[in-house]
Amino acid sequence: MTDRFRHENTCSLNPPDISDADILDAMKDIEGYLDITPGGATSLIAVIGSQKIHSLGFFHVVMPVGLGALIMLVVALLVNNIPEKRRYPEFWF
Repeated sequence: MTDRFRHENTCSLNPPDISDADILDAMKDIEGYLDITPGGATSLIAVIGSQKIHSLGFFHVVMPVGLGALIMLVVALLVNNIPEKRRYPEFWF
């Protein structure tokens, strides 16, 4: 085997000491990077949206949040009640 195909394994099992802040700083240096969380996107759409979005008022914010919470509850109830030995939730109140 020639030297051209030799590869020294420099991979270690210990990850480097890089914090989340370091990763975010590196991502912000990427051209075109836009840091928008889902909550930030909702408010951004409310500000820069069309007149139809503006006419919805607070309903534009309440509807996605409420619908998302309802969908998560329905999925949790369906998935966690499939096994016969599990009941979710045990108590509602």
